[in-house]
Amino acid sequence: MTELTGLLLLAAIVAFLVRWVARRDTPGVDGALSRAVDAFRLGEGLAAEEELTQLRESVRGWRACRKVAQVLMDAGALEPALEFARRGLEDKPNDAALRRVDTLLRASLLDKEGIDALAGHVQLNPGDTEARSALARLLLRVRRLDELIALLKPDVVLGRDTVETHSLLGRAHYQDGDFELARLHLEAAMRLRARLPRDTLLMYDANVIGGHDVKVVVSERWEAEHDRLLLDQIATGEAGSPRARLEPQDSASSPAVIPQPDDAARTASFDDADAVTEALSAKAPTGQGAP
Repeated sequence: MTELTGLLLLAAIVAFLVRWVARRDTPGVDGALSRAVDAFRLGEGLAAEEELTQLRESVRGWRACRKVAQVLMDAGALEPALEFARRGLEDKPNDAALRRVDTLLRASLLDKEGIDALAGHVQLNPGDTEARSALARLLLRVRRLDELIALLKPDVVLGRDTVETHSLLGRAHYQDGDFELARLHLEAAMRLRARLPRDTLLMYDANVIGGHDVKVVVSERWEAEHDRLLLDQIATGEAGSPRARLEPQDSASSPAVIPQPDDAARTASFDDADAVTEALSAKAPTGQGAP
């Protein structure tokens, strides 16, 4: 009994020391991680590398690696995030969350096997909206248009209309050479943007002023300008010509204000959401490559 009591006491002491060391190291890791994220978002490469060096030395265990990988991925630092995800998988190869992060990162780096793995993940986990959105955008980037259309078209048929769904389908059909169907989707995306609550728009502006989530705001405004550009090219007949541009000419400095209700005048025929869904779901994708 005495020997058993001693062993239990020793185990308790070891557990306490492990927790104490973890608590002692966490502030240093969190601080370096926060500074690294700030450096990445501000484009300060040397400062980011210094913080990454500290993280490489101080991060221990698969849970910490998973946390660092997730935070770095959210900040857009894909390659360092993949490094920590791989370190975590070496210790815990069957952790589902780590495998998901690893798959998202490999796909985001345009690794074909990574994109295929992400497609498999989305098929098995249709409720993972973040992974589904990432897959849709990646399929557009690598011009796997038939797969993108097959992924998103059911959303329109089932009435799950979102700005992103219509915008990505519009761009896919534009690249596929079906400019009429591209126009329908892009106009629907513009209409949905115009319906954003005013408090949402004010929140975007407040975030910009406060210096928070600037990339998210700039990205949304660039997306609106992008879709407007494609619509203008379709309207003028420039779509499909060698001079046509798929992106705004100066996306970094373009004001690209989120459209207000006045912008919806061009889509007056899409006031009825049911009519939009019926019009878009009735027309099957062409499946042909862009000329």
